[in-house]
Amino acid sequence: MISLQLKALVTPCLGALLLASAPADATQVSWLFSGNLTVASGSDLPSTIQVGDSFSAILHFDSSTPLNVGAFNQANCLPNNGGPNSICHHDGAPLSSQYWSDVTVNGVNYGMVPSLGPPAQTFNVINVRNNTPEPDPQEPAGTIDGYAFQTEQCFGQCGEGDVDAYVAVVIHGLDLSLVTDARLLPVSPSPSMNTARTREWDVCRGVLDVNGVNNCEFVDVQGVFSSVAQVPEPTTFALLGVGLAGLGLRRKARALTR
Repeated sequence: MISLQLKALVTPCLGALLLASAPADATQVSWLFSGNLTVASGSDLPSTIQVGDSFSAILHFDSSTPLNVGAFNQANCLPNNGGPNSICHHDGAPLSSQYWSDVTVNGVNYGMVPSLGPPAQTFNVINVRNNTPEPDPQEPAGTIDGYAFQTEQCFGQCGEGDVDAYVAVVIHGLDLSLVTDARLLPVSPSPSMNTARTREWDVCRGVLDVNGVNNCEFVDVQGVFSSVAQVPEPTTFALLGVGLAGLGLRRKARALTR
């Protein structure tokens, strides 16, 4: 079986495929997240990574990623085409539209994540909420503004017993005007993202159960970021693909509903 060390998780892969799939009209932007780990566990997690450690990670994504028409209404936003009280899914985005780089824990750069490598299947899903009503124990009448980005790779048929890895970030606020139009992805992060109710970054690697849920047995790293800011695209943008590929929140309702 493939090595399940965290460093293996972040080895570059799929460069040629991603580069080939980069859209000509891409509007690539980058956000730098930084904060501290709240969870650090897993049978293959390096012992040097512990709760409380500082981390940083750069999310690169295409702000012009089109909405996937089909699963929802024609704008893929429920219920108001991206206006207030809406939720949008950017499903099935091109593999080049999102990737992670410069994942650093306590100053050690682990590269890019995830990277199970071929023949893993890859998925890319971005979830955008704009004033979406959602039950909350502390504020039942509250609404949610925010984003969820996730990259996922899995072996086999992505079913029970298959190895699976994902990296995700979830930003949820209670009507904090994080989102101006849920059909659009922001180029610059809102300053209120730094104080949003949910500011979580996850790296997980494990085996899927019968319900398609990852047990995160091998690597489970979670952190709360205290800062998110736009950073310039690297001069090595031509190597955009050397990172990863896609992600799927389809099985990760856990991340979307926090």
